[in-house]
Amino acid sequence: MFTQAWQSPASQAWAPDLPVKPRIAHPVCGAEACRFSDMTFQPAPSPPDLTFELPAHITSVGEARRRVRAHLIRQGCGDEACETVVLLVSELVTNAVRHTRSTRVRCSVGLEAGKVRIEVRDQGEGRTPVALVRATDDDVNGRGLYLVAALSQEWGVREHDSGSGCVVWALVSAAD
Repeated sequence: MFTQAWQSPASQAWAPDLPVKPRIAHPVCGAEACRFSDMTFQPAPSPPDLTFELPAHITSVGEARRRVRAHLIRQGCGDEACETVVLLVSELVTNAVRHTRSTRVRCSVGLEAGKVRIEVRDQGEGRTPVALVRATDDDVNGRGLYLVAALSQEWGVREHDSGSGCVVWALVSAAD
């Protein structure tokens, strides 16, 4: 890490009593001294994992979709995989908001070994355990977990490590 301040001769003009710090190799170009115009700056890479918490409110579903889509685009995830993950996040966050009395919902998306891992955690104040429920043709709701099961390579539910709340997770191929 670059911990020493660079002092130029011009900076000594206004503070002549300050000692000149020894020059060290520049961390980017390796030269003892380099001009600003010689340096090439690259944006820092996005971390491969995204975790955020939102209020357990129906308007948070759209915000979760926007955050996940933007993150996956930055990571270079393919269009089809990105849209699948966004759809599953939408379903899982909607379930956490609608079927629990949680005040916050936590969403995590991570890339690992060619797969996108999705986790949505509630606070454990649910009325019923997470389960596939067969919707009738006339039902407006009840198909979300069937979408998750159909579009993911694997999915499941586990109790959160703290013992409070559950985590619904899914794995989706990152390849289109």
